[in-house]
Amino acid sequence: MSATVPQHRPPHSLPPAQPPSGGLLRAVHVALALVVAGSVLQFAAALNVRAHAVDWGPGGIGATTASQADVDAFNHAQRYADLTSLLTGVVYVLAAVLFLVWFGSARSAAGRMEPLVFTRGRGWAIGVWFIPFANLALPHRVASEIWNAARSPASESRWPDTGDAIVREWWVLFIVMTLAENAVGRISNSLTDPGELSLNAVLYALVALTTAGAALRTHRFTTRLTEMLRLKAYAPLSAA
Repeated sequence: MSATVPQHRPPHSLPPAQPPSGGLLRAVHVALALVVAGSVLQFAAALNVRAHAVDWGPGGIGATTASQADVDAFNHAQRYADLTSLLTGVVYVLAAVLFLVWFGSARSAAGRMEPLVFTRGRGWAIGVWFIPFANLALPHRVASEIWNAARSPASESRWPDTGDAIVREWWVLFIVMTLAENAVGRISNSLTDPGELSLNAVLYALVALTTAGAALRTHRFTTRLTEMLRLKAYAPLSAA
């Protein structure tokens, strides 16, 4: 279902709306690309751990019947997986910071274009991400309001699919990724026997896939929304 396209700006004077800069958007995209690359490495590392975990004997880690070569191979695979996880975590934090800067910039621009669309002030664009439990829903609502404020006849003409499906897809994948990371992180420390280690590696591989998918959808979301904001800011308004 498609929302009504705002076509009129409020009668009072507002500062010029400046969409997120091209440099900021490129920085977000580079960080997202690094997240995808790191997720691919994590996926491969997790499968490598799984391949060596199944070589453990029935005695488990504390009383293994595996050869020293198998033990060394497992330890090497685990160290590599830990390193890729650390590096991916660093670039994920970088991407998150850049995304929040972009998100705040997009909210600021959209708020100048269509202030009546929003139910919360500009500060909420950042604040909602840090409220426990509420951050599972409120960021999506803010994103949807930014999206609707950015819509214009020009964007509707250029992209007939300018409904908020892109926003929903991005948010669903983000939530899936977040819940998967939290769940796997909670159970991983208690897994010790060979079968559990193998399962844990598979779970981490799945988390890597969801992270890569969320990053790719974030790339699409940020690209489209920035282009919509630019069209609305610089293209002539359609006649009423």
